[in-house]
Amino acid sequence: MRRDGRNFADAEIHPFGSFMSGLYLPTADMDIVVCSSSFMRNGPPKYLSAKSWLYKFQKFLTMQQVAEPTSIEVIAHARIPLVKYVDKATGLKV
Repeated sequence: MRRDGRNFADAEIHPFGSFMSGLYLPTADMDIVVCSSSFMRNGPPKYLSAKSWLYKFQKFLTMQQVAEPTSIEVIAHARIPLVKYVDKATGLKV
């Protein structure tokens, strides 16, 4: 895996929100959360420690060709910081 892939080697992706509960609309987006394996075992959060992780995740999505490159948007200063993108394989908004 490329160098940036090592930043998320222990990452786990989990869906949540309306998609997870099955109450989503066909035009809705999918909400996911990225957690480190250690956090999932009640350890400290790894990806919340700095906003720079959002930009590392943006680069990771681009390098791994997961997202449409022009669709990625980092919203670092929101109440809940996030990365928005369109999945390249499905066209789904994430």
